Amino acid sequence: MILDQVPQNAPVLEVVNPGIYRKQNVATLTIYTTRLAPNTDGVLQIVKSMRIRVYNTPAWDRPSEFTRLNEIANDDSPLANGTWYKIPVTKDGIHQLDRNYLQALGINVTSIDPRNIQIWGTDGYELARLNSAARPVFEQIPILVTGETDGSLDAADVVIFYGNSPNRYGFNPSNNQYSHSTHPYSASNFIFLTVGNEAGARLSEINLAGNESRTIETFRDFIWKEDELLRPDTRTKSGTQWLGQQFSMESFARTQAIFNDTIPGFIQGSSIDVVVEYAARANLTSRFETRIGNSLLGNTSISGIADLNRSDGRSANTGRLSRTIPSITLNNNILKIDATFDNSGSTAFGWLDWVRIRLTRELRPKNNLLHYYSPDDGSSSQIAQHILRGFSNRPLVMDVTNPVNPVLYAVSQSNDTFVAFHPTTPGSRFVAQTQFIQPSAGIRIDNQNLRGITDYPDYIIVTNDLLFQEALDFADYRRSNGGWNPIVVKQDLIFNEFSGGVMDVSGIRDYIRYLYNRAGQNENQIPKHVLFFGDTTFDYKGILTEPRHQNQVITYQSEESYSRGNSYGSDDFFVLLDPHEGNWFSTAGSTSAVERIDMGVGRLPVQSVSEARLVVNKIKSYEDPANFGDWRTLFTFSSDDDINGSSVERDLHVWNAEGTAESMDRDAGGVRINKIYQINYPVVNTPLGRLSPEANQAFINSINNGTLVMNYSGHGSEQLLSAEQLFKSDDISRLTNADRLTIMTTATCDFGRFDDPDEQSGAEKMMLHPNGGAIAAFTTTRVVFTSSDINTFNFGLNVQLSQAMLTRDSNGRPSTLGDIYLRTKNTTVGSSFNSRKFLLLGDPAMRIGLPQNEVRITSINDFQVGEGNSQNLNLRALDQAVLSGYVTNDDGSINSSFTGEATIQVYDANRYIELPNFQDRDTKGCYTPNCQYRVQNDMIFNGQVSVTAGSFNSRFIIPNDIAYSNDEGRILIYGKDPSAADAIGSFSNITFNGRNPDAVNDNSGPSIEIYLNDADFMDGGIVNDSPRLIVNLEDQSGINTAGAGVGHELIAELTSHPATGTSKTIILNNFYRSELDDFTKGKVEYPLDRLVDGIYSLKIRAWDVFNNLSEKEITFEVASAQELAIRNVYNYPNPMSGYTRFVFEHNQAGQEIGVQIRIYTLSGQPVARLSRDNYISTGNMVQIPWDGRDDDWNDLAAGTYLYHVMVTGVHNGDRVTQEKIEKLVIIR
Repeated sequence: MILDQVPQNAPVLEVVNPGIYRKQNVATLTIYTTRLAPNTDGVLQIVKSMRIRVYNTPAWDRPSEFTRLNEIANDDSPLANGTWYKIPVTKDGIHQLDRNYLQALGINVTSIDPRNIQIWGTDGYELARLNSAARPVFEQIPILVTGETDGSLDAADVVIFYGNSPNRYGFNPSNNQYSHSTHPYSASNFIFLTVGNEAGARLSEINLAGNESRTIETFRDFIWKEDELLRPDTRTKSGTQWLGQQFSMESFARTQAIFNDTIPGFIQGSSIDVVVEYAARANLTSRFETRIGNSLLGNTSISGIADLNRSDGRSANTGRLSRTIPSITLNNNILKIDATFDNSGSTAFGWLDWVRIRLTRELRPKNNLLHYYSPDDGSSSQIAQHILRGFSNRPLVMDVTNPVNPVLYAVSQSNDTFVAFHPTTPGSRFVAQTQFIQPSAGIRIDNQNLRGITDYPDYIIVTNDLLFQEALDFADYRRSNGGWNPIVVKQDLIFNEFSGGVMDVSGIRDYIRYLYNRAGQNENQIPKHVLFFGDTTFDYKGILTEPRHQNQVITYQSEESYSRGNSYGSDDFFVLLDPHEGNWFSTAGSTSAVERIDMGVGRLPVQSVSEARLVVNKIKSYEDPANFGDWRTLFTFSSDDDINGSSVERDLHVWNAEGTAESMDRDAGGVRINKIYQINYPVVNTPLGRLSPEANQAFINSINNGTLVMNYSGHGSEQLLSAEQLFKSDDISRLTNADRLTIMTTATCDFGRFDDPDEQSGAEKMMLHPNGGAIAAFTTTRVVFTSSDINTFNFGLNVQLSQAMLTRDSNGRPSTLGDIYLRTKNTTVGSSFNSRKFLLLGDPAMRIGLPQNEVRITSINDFQVGEGNSQNLNLRALDQAVLSGYVTNDDGSINSSFTGEATIQVYDANRYIELPNFQDRDTKGCYTPNCQYRVQNDMIFNGQVSVTAGSFNSRFIIPNDIAYSNDEGRILIYGKDPSAADAIGSFSNITFNGRNPDAVNDNSGPSIEIYLNDADFMDGGIVNDSPRLIVNLEDQSGINTAGAGVGHELIAELTSHPATGTSKTIILNNFYRSELDDFTKGKVEYPLDRLVDGIYSLKIRAWDVFNNLSEKEITFEVASAQELAIRNVYNYPNPMSGYTRFVFEHNQAGQEIGVQIRIYTLSGQPVARLSRDNYISTGNMVQIPWDGRDDDWNDLAAGTYLYHVMVTGVHNGDRVTQEKIEKLVIIR
């Protein structure tokens, strides 16, 4: 116990983070069983016993039954029946649809009754993020249809309606001011048109003439401008905020007009209010000078950014100018506002964000369109006559304060002046218009009825049109593989029913919440997971030009857009489903009630049909029992080193990885731990900086050899793990683990940035790699932070995630990725701001690949293993061990249907690896306890045994080179039935100490056979640049693979020639595995990666368990597989009688080649031809048999013949040919 970590003045029990999780009230209960007593001088209190009582109180903050019924009522959508057309609306004003427009939609205009034309929609504004806030109703909008009374749509007839853009502006009653907000997700609103079976809603003109008590000829206008053009830098691809025109210190860009327009009927000498929002990006303070004409409106200072170039710094700061000019005169009614940007730095940039203007003018239109507002001193009971001037003919006048329920008012005319009579309710907005807007082309849409669902799906898959069929096929796979009941829905259909056709993240969340709420309190009917089947970007509106990746299925973006540390994208928003959730605060310093996600959520980041099929096929491969193996029990933890640029971080990242690894209950999970800590690998200084090629190779080998999880802690970026390039995106092409796919966990910055329109992140590339890579990634989307505290930031989240990976469901099955994600995110650290930047790329319904069944050891020699035996077993060096066990059913009985093989791995006691003497170690110490970390990888035995009817028995001899320690060793058993699930078990109540004095030494070392790629290899042969080393070993006492004996490792020594070449020693202990049911012989397989061309020698040194040594050496030539090469062409036997083989070596192992062999007489006459088209050999040796017959199937006469071997391949798209001529002799 470390006393300085014992809490002081802490309560014995603390309830924190109350909230709701899947409709149940929950909270985190913290119990301090040990604490320093308050008001004492360091008295330690230890709680001996405690009783906790939980009271069931009425649920707090639940929605009313009325609200709940409104949310879950199964009313059919109006879109369920009839023929519907979806029409975009991008401008505010009165619109018209003429006969030609309707005909272009596909409507048979000659057969419809125009009285039945209906238009439906919502206001199209951004939906509230708070899920309990009021939602607009999809309703019929009253319209006018000219000439409809005769029941036919004639050439002059038009449909007239008010339509508005999705941008909200006008009077804001919450702050009693005029303001605006652009829709963050869409530049277009939509209306839906149908020809119903009954008359549609119509506008009725209201005539209030004669009731007026006031005459109004002017009004206080509200004008705004906000262009969305740019981001403040190329790195901050995040958030919903965009900027407008750009300023710089270049002469042509310093001074610009930020507003320049004619104001019809401006009242000269009246006041004007101007509010301008600017942004600037510079190290030093920036200034904007704002002028109207020659009059200075004001100066705006924007502070410099000290952390401008930091990965978590700001990309821009903002500043606001708010001024009122009491009296102003405009020449020709032109309002021109100029801004001048100033900064002493030449690389500074500034932007206009938006400008708002209030001014007084006549009720006079521009281009026959006028929007105007009621006076601030008006009243709903006050009727005024509004004098409208400047219209070419009588305008329509509507109150459009509620754009889906406009009110039409009568207008009278006196000469060229028009008078509208209507109330003067403050904040009301009106339109007067004579020339109507025709929308862009609409489309016909299919009927839909998402609320008409009758069953209860447990898996929600959201996709788009492009990927819909692939998502349906995947849903079918999930029904038959996993027993899920999925529903697949296109996001556009969700928008149509839940956000009026307008793209909106809250629309998707509301749909998911609808399915969530309609299940009531029945846990079996509540959906479990959500999958977004498609890639995404932060650019909802397609503002960026020529993006490389499209927004297939949208994600949530924070409003914060300029702080790289506080801006983020997340799919978690969509599953914040309990009442009063969804209103996430946008900055790390904000506090709010804990909002817990209620479903597992994941995403397949696919851009095309081919990518979708690729990822789905990888999921099927991952779940295919044919690919199961003991790699499914291995967790690999890797970490950065102590140096990050100019910063010295000591062993912080080692401690993050080590603390996470050591927090896992290995026996409960039956898993193995592998550790690749970069700090313990040599670093090479190169022109590219500090690199760690050996650590890089170890990382790649670990993935290629198979690891269930690859977990990384340290610095990173979108394409890189660690500055020393522990792993980079370019390495993905070197991954060949197609049947051993890993789950990536990256506690680093940006490696899973899934919403970049310009570049795929490393995590996405891992998932889309066709030859292997990752099946899923628990990864990071933005800049994140870590610490040495195991309960906070990346460290704490990684601990919770890794522990969650070992949990099982109520049926004992490994958890789904969605449940792992859900459990992790709903911890205290998981609900923190930093954790919002972690997400799941992958299928949340897929179970982590841990074996499902359990293996139990029943006995080792005469020692009975079981729950009732707590004694420790000790085995001595050179003891023969006989191990028995079985695979269990769920109830613990023998699974007699399980027949296959088991891999048994026996490990010696832990070893502790000392950290190197890094900078500041002597003065500041280590984060890792005692400056060392624990490994358990000294393998005493690694063999295979048959499992018959669920039971197995194995025999092996303990090697002489054990640690002779009283610390626990470990036995791991992995069982596989090719036709069923696999199984796992472990046993740690064992030590290896002492030596058997009666063991008999045969004084003979192991026999050794060495091959490259396959058993056809011959000494001196040619191979490709990445051959697979194969070593067959045999000894009657078994092979020594323990690591405790210095100099007794199973070693390969690889030397390039000439002798001045490089030499490399490879320890093969953990790559040896004995044969099935025979511990006396076995095999090593090891990849030799990226060898340069040349001659090599390779020596194998192997010891048996008595430490008897054998050595064997081969030579070989590497000819890069980049270009075809052949050598050692011969036939055997030669001379031949009735049979021979044509043999040659090549360097294209695993690649497709063509082989032609032609036999000639000595005079050059062709007599026989052999061919192998599209030939792929696993190794570098090709053998083609021949029976000595000619092309007519006749035996050739005895004599000497020539044969011509021609091999073809492809290099850089070109056909390449290599050929050789040799002799053969036939004897009869």
